[in-house]
Amino acid sequence: VLPGMRRRLLWSAGAGAAVALVLLVLIARVLRSFVRYEDSLRRAAALAAIGQISALVAHEVKNPLAIIRSRSERVRARIVAGKDPREILEWVDAIPSEGDRLDAILTNYLSLARPEAEGEGACDPAEVARETIELLRAEFARNGVRVESDFPERGLAVAMGARSLKQILLNLLLNAMQATDSGGVLTVRAQREQKRVLVEVQDTGRGMSEEERRRAAEPFYTTKPTGSGLGLTLVQALVQARGGTVEIRSTPGRGTRVSLLLPAAAGASERKEGE
Repeated sequence: VLPGMRRRLLWSAGAGAAVALVLLVLIARVLRSFVRYEDSLRRAAALAAIGQISALVAHEVKNPLAIIRSRSERVRARIVAGKDPREILEWVDAIPSEGDRLDAILTNYLSLARPEAEGEGACDPAEVARETIELLRAEFARNGVRVESDFPERGLAVAMGARSLKQILLNLLLNAMQATDSGGVLTVRAQREQKRVLVEVQDTGRGMSEEERRRAAEPFYTTKPTGSGLGLTLVQALVQARGGTVEIRSTPGRGTRVSLLLPAAAGASERKEGE
């Protein structure tokens, strides 16, 4: 009897170990699949953001290039006509300044594509929001959308790099602008919420239905003919990676508000508590 029981116990233990091993292998495969999916999603979102940025850059550089070409043609015509050199120089002077403007445009946009350096883990959300608004100011003007901001007088700091936050705000502001008709208003605000910082982007646009709001951050879901459906997915991934949360509230016909609750940078929290 004892040998039989021993064999059954050994068999049961072996079977249990085999099942456990199979489960571990399956879990490992599932985890690898999730990692690959997340990496693919991030790459797709990055490509979508690059596409948006490229379109904006192409639009922005047209004006300086047009001025440079126009001035160059006028300078050539005046040289051929034998005009006074001082008059020619007045037209030449604008060309280097437009070249500097082109360089500034490209520098601003390219800064979004560079990965964050090691240790670049905190920023002032109000400062980043101002820079992003300025980056898109010409686009807002073309669409007839007014932008308002509400930031505290004293600086805030969130535990997130400036480039990541700028990429988040770029997506949110572009979405808000595209959902808002001419004459509408976008509002960007930031404020402290105990040991966290609340950053919000609100618009007076067309709003979303409950289903659209619920699926807004779902990968590849979009209601725009030319949308990628990855903007809010990227926003959520970046915010959650830093331990933050994203909340979307929307009313059809009245607009949408996206609220980001981000961890405050450690130094900022300590300074606030010591004041």
